[in-house]
Amino acid sequence: MKIRTTLILALVLVLSGLRAQEVASLNSDDVTVWPASNKNGNDFSESTPDEQLTFTYYSPDEEKLSLPVRASVESTWGTEIAQYYALFESVYMYEEQPVAGDPNVVLRIRKPRIYKSIKGIENYLRKELKKETCSMSGASQQIKQILKIGIAAISEDSEWFEKQLKKQKSKNEEIALYNKIVLINI
Repeated sequence: MKIRTTLILALVLVLSGLRAQEVASLNSDDVTVWPASNKNGNDFSESTPDEQLTFTYYSPDEEKLSLPVRASVESTWGTEIAQYYALFESVYMYEEQPVAGDPNVVLRIRKPRIYKSIKGIENYLRKELKKETCSMSGASQQIKQILKIGIAAISEDSEWFEKQLKKQKSKNEEIALYNKIVLINI
């Protein structure tokens, strides 16, 4: 029993060391960081982070991107972002039956702080587009990156990030916090 435990621990250490070397050897081309700014001159990427977060982002399967999309999202952002939005909602929201045999279903949200933040940023960027204070290409690039971060955050330890989101007073500050996150495409 003692030898088996030691062997398992040794295997875990070796595999984690290999994974760390793989991540460290990534080229800068593999790391995606999106700057964002709008016509008002707000540069969301200017703030230097105290600590840079890294989430591993696994590209979604093509069949997952073919989820049914909401027409309101598609009309504003286009088909590609609407597909990411549908994937984001399918990852964060799930149905739960509170009592066995009860036909009522309760909708639950995983990591509600991140979910509500992304929904709020999407609404904020939509309003900024209507006011014409930001460009469509910049806003769509920003929301796509934030949706990718949201999808990646579901499988990561994001407690620190959620606490930082709680401290933010405005949507611009939340966007700046999302811009501090580095996604590694695997």
